[in-house]
This record gives sequence, structure tokens and C-alpha cells, in this order.
Amino acid sequence: MLASERAILQVLSASNQEMYGRDIVKASNGALHRGTVYVYLQRLEERSCIASRLELESWQPLPRRLYCITEAGRGLLSKGAYAPAATPLRRFRFARREGYGVWDSLRYAVWRNCRM
Repeated sequence: MLASERAILQVLSASNQEMYGRDIVKASNGALHRGTVYVYLQRLEERSCIASRLELESWQPLPRRLYCITEAGRGLLSKGAYAPAATPLRRFRFARREGYGVWDSLRYAVWRNCRM
């Protein structure tokens, strides 16, 4: 789970109510940004960590989506299953620092990707 996904789960868990995406960004105190929060919300919903519903109001031209945390999301948050994502570039730099050649570095990056 990424740090942004963890921040979303923490905000939703602390609020104990449904929240809009922009309210989640405000409550995160700068940990989340408007441009990316909806991508993380969609990923979490696909993994059943959060649930959402459309709010249809007569005075709004477009429906808005409300998000809440599920029991699976609470369990994931309580487990502390947080591991920072290691990018291939970070792995490549590690392999170069350890003295591997270019092709060895690429092989190492592929090997690490397969193990994760």
C-alpha cells in the first residue's frame, strides 16, 4: 500500500462518516493533492478497502461521490501493511551503486520486480 493510500484510509477511519474527495484532501493536511486523490480512491475501491456512492441532489448539475472506509480497509490499516513502492529506477540505482554492470542492473531490477 502506498503512503497516499494509507493517508486516505487514515482520514476516512478518523472521520467515521462519508466524505467527498476534496474533503479528504483538506483533512489530510497536505499529504494528498486534488489531482491524484481520485486515482488512489479508485484503486482502493477496486480492492474493496473503501466504498462509494453517488449523491444525487436536485440543485447540483453533476452527481458527487461520497467515500467511506470498509471493514477490509480498517483491517488493512490496523495490520500496518505499508511498504513504500520501490521504483525500477530506484532499484537500478541500487544495483549500479553495488557495482553491477548495466545489463546486470537491468536483470536485477527485473528479478526484484518478479519477487514483489
